[in-house]
Amino acid sequence: MRLARIAHPQHGVAFAEITPDETVKEILEHPFGTPEFSGRSWPLGEVRLLAPILPSKVVAFGRNYAAHARELGNEVPAEPMMFLKPSTSVIGPGAPIRLPAQSSSVSFEGELAVVIGRPCRDVRVGSGFVTGGVSLPASAVCMIASVIAPDLVHLHHGGPG
Repeated sequence: MRLARIAHPQHGVAFAEITPDETVKEILEHPFGTPEFSGRSWPLGEVRLLAPILPSKVVAFGRNYAAHARELGNEVPAEPMMFLKPSTSVIGPGAPIRLPAQSSSVSFEGELAVVIGRPCRDVRVGSGFVTGGVSLPASAVCMIASVIAPDLVHLHHGGPG
């Protein structure tokens, strides 16, 4: 099942299934478990695809790839640097990326993302849901595009570059 979050001009925001013939079938409430459908459907071209989730926070790690940290002229820390991104930094496919006017160096990278589906703390190997070698109470492991302005990061924090 191909799931999405959509915005319809008259019916608002909803979760939906996108069928192989690109029909969008509205899901009541949420898509977790066995989805219940509202009975409304539209051609894919009549809706706007949104970010698949609305995260409460985005926790990120930088300088966790030693060769890349050195390539950027950064020291490799004993532990990766953790930082937060605002939930508003998550956008849907085709949405414009707003570039900061004060930056002269905006770049992007492909990143591995783990969507954690329930609160957790001190998760031990083998204690949670295992996907792709990641042992967490994860709902999904996927690829994302990360956009960063390294010149502004270094100016304000000296990392994570």
